Amino acid sequence: MPKYLAAEMCHTMNMHWGISTEDFGYLSPKDIIENLCACRKVGANYLLNVGPTASGKIPDYEKAALLRAGEWVQKYDHIVRDAKPFAAYSGSNDFALELDGDVYLFIHGIPSGGDHNVAVYRGKSKPVVFTGISRCIREISWLDSDEKLSFAQNPESALLCMQTTPYPFGRNLVVRVAKVELVK
Repeated sequence: MPKYLAAEMCHTMNMHWGISTEDFGYLSPKDIIENLCACRKVGANYLLNVGPTASGKIPDYEKAALLRAGEWVQKYDHIVRDAKPFAAYSGSNDFALELDGDVYLFIHGIPSGGDHNVAVYRGKSKPVVFTGISRCIREISWLDSDEKLSFAQNPESALLCMQTTPYPFGRNLVVRVAKVELVK
């Protein structure tokens, strides 16, 4: 985006406004997290409609999905709420936000670690490339584990290539956030 604009995405927990006893097509926590990230990528708010029952209660399946997605939001609360879009481009769903002079990279599709006998779709590190980060980088680390990530940067061309690492066995945050500490 050429400039920051106030925007909002309105969405429903299912694919229509309201509730139905014959509707099994509800958003998962993964869907909610990805939609929220798509909004934050461009600085938009995410307005998510829930369909209360006739007695005004939130159905258990909606409540469970919202609570689980809320756990993800709590991990990155101040960044998700307060950070602004940062002009870095990845050519994918990955994006950057900036808050208080630090850049945060939101990375999709990180594979899981673990032995092939216990992990489905396990993988090794995943390279990620961003353009638009011209300030020198001191360090990049995952926020959830403080693990440092290897990277190469060319400030003149504003090119960053970083090597992500798989999730530890039994963990998948859907979208993982890395903090980029810039040289001040």
